[in-house]
Amino acid sequence: MSKLFKLKKWLTIEDTAKHLTSIFDEPVKDYDVLRFALDGH
Repeated sequence: MSKLFKLKKWLTIEDTAKHLTSIFDEPVKDYDVLRFALDGH
């Protein structure tokens, strides 16, 4: 996903959750991404 990730200008919520899961090395769900956005992260 790394090469493809660099080419995208935006990600779907699902793609963002997958990417954050790989970065944090723990599960990140769609609703976590939405909560992060609402909290301004």
